[in-house]
Amino acid sequence: MVVVVAEGSSRWVSLLSGTPPMVFVAVAVVLGAFGQLCLKLGANQIKVLLAGATPASGGAMALLGQWATYSSLWPLWLGLGLYALGAVLWVWALGRVELSLAYPMLSFGYVIVTVLAHFMLGESLGPWKLGGLATICLGIWVLSRGA
Repeated sequence: MVVVVAEGSSRWVSLLSGTPPMVFVAVAVVLGAFGQLCLKLGANQIKVLLAGATPASGGAMALLGQWATYSSLWPLWLGLGLYALGAVLWVWALGRVELSLAYPMLSFGYVIVTVLAHFMLGESLGPWKLGGLATICLGIWVLSRGA
């Protein structure tokens, strides 16, 4: 197979090919979790912006035409960017790791999101959620033993 590499990017290709594939899986999961948190923050901001939109001001459609509205939604754009980067790394990893090993690792994203939402957004984290998170972690551990 012939690989065409742009000048100056051979260092990146060398770095990527020398990194264990499960590192890409882990980074993709973390990026997805942080992307989800940013999307939540962006959704909260949209809710605030739409609450301020009145029929007299042109309503929600008037907000869509304002650049300030778009720039104030930076958490939304950051979340989408993190998801996109995570997807690229995920595809790279899938080419190098068995799907039956990589896919269960996505479940760890639930754990990360729940913990981040508790500490950063003040969401509840009671005994049932903790038990669910422990069950997810146990499931990931059991599945990884079969690899």
